[in-house]
Amino acid sequence: MAKLVWNPGSTAFLPSWSFLTISQAPIQPIPRVATIRRGQIDGMWYGSWQGQADVVVAPTEYLCAMAFALHCGIPYSDFCRTADGKWRHVQVSSELWEIHEVLESAAPVVKREPRVAVIQMLQANAFVGWWQHDAEIKVDGVSRPSVLEQLGPLIGIPGREFIEAVTGLEGWSLKGDYTSTWITEIIPEITGSMPCPDCKGTGKYVGFLEIETCQACGGKAVV
Repeated sequence: MAKLVWNPGSTAFLPSWSFLTISQAPIQPIPRVATIRRGQIDGMWYGSWQGQADVVVAPTEYLCAMAFALHCGIPYSDFCRTADGKWRHVQVSSELWEIHEVLESAAPVVKREPRVAVIQMLQANAFVGWWQHDAEIKVDGVSRPSVLEQLGPLIGIPGREFIEAVTGLEGWSLKGDYTSTWITEIIPEITGSMPCPDCKGTGKYVGFLEIETCQACGGKAVV
C-alpha cells in the first residue's frame, strides 16, 4: 500500500504530493469453491461459485459440473475428476456437492469428525438406517446387512465393500444392542502425519463417476 505525504514547502499553486512506499507481505490467494446442488422443486442440478448466483443447470450432477467448468473456462477433465489434485470433491449430502480448488500454498485440511451410521430394528425383518450427518435420508431393509449395503453408496463406498469393512472392523467400530446399532468411522491418528487433504482422511477418491484409491496418499488416509 502507499501513504500520501504532503510537502508543505512547495511553492506550487496546488500542494505537491510524494509517495512513501510501505512494504507488506504478499496476499495469499483464496481457494475457490463451487457448489453443485439439486433443486428441491424441479430436481435439476444447479452450479455456481459459493455465495454467488447460479450460472448453469443440468439434469445430473456430473453434467452440471461439466457445464460449469466449461462456462468458467476450467478444463472439465480436471474439474470433474480430482486425481491430479487441482480440485477436491466433497459430498456434503445426497443433494449437494462442493468442489474445492487446491492451492499449493493452502493450509492442510483440518481433521474432520468421524461419520456415524445408525441402524434400528422396527420389527422382525424390518430395519431402517441413516447417517447422522444426513439424517433426512433413510433406507429400509429386511436385515442389518441389507441396510448396510444401501448406506455405503451414500458416502461413496460400494455396498458389498462397506459390509465387509464394517463386519471386519476395518476402519469402523460397532456398538449397540438387539434393537439399535451404531457404526462409527475410525479416522487414523499417526504421530507426525496429517489427514490427506485430497481424500479428507478416507483413503478413497470419490468422484461423480468413480470410486478408487486416493492417489495422493495411496489409500493410507494420511500424508
